[in-house]
Amino acid sequence: MKRIQTIFNIIFIVLILLIIQNAIAINSFRSQITELEIKISTLEYKNFELSEQIKKIKFRNAFWGGCKQ
Repeated sequence: MKRIQTIFNIIFIVLILLIIQNAIAINSFRSQITELEIKISTLEYKNFELSEQIKKIKFRNAFWGGCKQ
């Protein structure tokens, strides 16, 4: 009987360790998601800045192109 109790205790400890390991992995995954969200926001802002610059260049080219004719 004591042997069965020891086996159940070992299984219980292993299960607790697996739960802790999964909790750590989930936190790591969440922090990676947060980092990716920040990078995506940065890229979206840079994309916006570049599109604004392209608009200015197109306007300038249209203005100077119209002046030359």
